[in-house]
Amino acid sequence: MCFEQAGVSRQEMGIRRCLFWPDGTMKKRTRSYIFQKGHEHVCRLVCAVVDQYNEDHKLVGDRAYELKDVTEHQSFHEEEEWYRHLNFTAKSKGVNGLDCWSDKQFFVELKNTKQEGMTHGEWVVSCFCMVETNDNGYCKGCPNDVKHPNNADAYVGGHVGPEKILEDPDAWSDSDEDETSRERRIRRMYDVPRKPFVYPACATPKPT
Repeated sequence: MCFEQAGVSRQEMGIRRCLFWPDGTMKKRTRSYIFQKGHEHVCRLVCAVVDQYNEDHKLVGDRAYELKDVTEHQSFHEEEEWYRHLNFTAKSKGVNGLDCWSDKQFFVELKNTKQEGMTHGEWVVSCFCMVETNDNGYCKGCPNDVKHPNNADAYVGGHVGPEKILEDPDAWSDSDEDETSRERRIRRMYDVPRKPFVYPACATPKPT
C-alpha cells in the first residue's frame, strides 16, 4: 500500500524487493554465503547419519561418535543413480574411557533411492567406514580430494564414471557483487519483454 500511495509501479516494487530487506538494508548473497548454507545442509545430513550409526550399533555416552566437521563431499550421477561421497571427522572417548577425545576420519557413501514417479528420493547409507591417513582408494566419480577406503568393493558408486558431477561451490571465487552492478542486473531481468499469453483456438472460452 505504501508503494502504491507513493506512485511506485509494480515493476519498481518487484525490483526493490529483490534489492532490499523490509528494513531498508541491501540484500547480499555472496558465493561464500551460498557455500556456507550448502555446508550447513551437508553437516545436518551427516549428523543424522552419525546419530543413526550410533543407534544401530548401540553406541551411547562416551562410546558414541559426535560429528566434528564435514571436510570433503562430492555428488555425482552414475548409471541412473545419484551418489554422495563424503569425508567427515568425528570424535569419541571410545571404550577405554580416557578423558581426552580422539578424532577419527570417516568415509560415507549415500545412494539416492528415488523411484520412477517420485519427486524426491531418500538418501540411504551404502558405506560407512573409518579411513586412515594412508588410505588412497580410487573413485572415478570424485575429482576432488575425497579420501576413499583402499577396498574399492566397500562402496558402490565411482567404478564406472559419472554422467554428471555437481561442482563444489567452494571452488568459486568469493568476490562480492557491488550494489550498482547487482541493481543493473536485476533491472535487466525485469526489462526483458514478455510475450503475452494467448489462448489456443480450441481453448478460447465461448461468450456467455
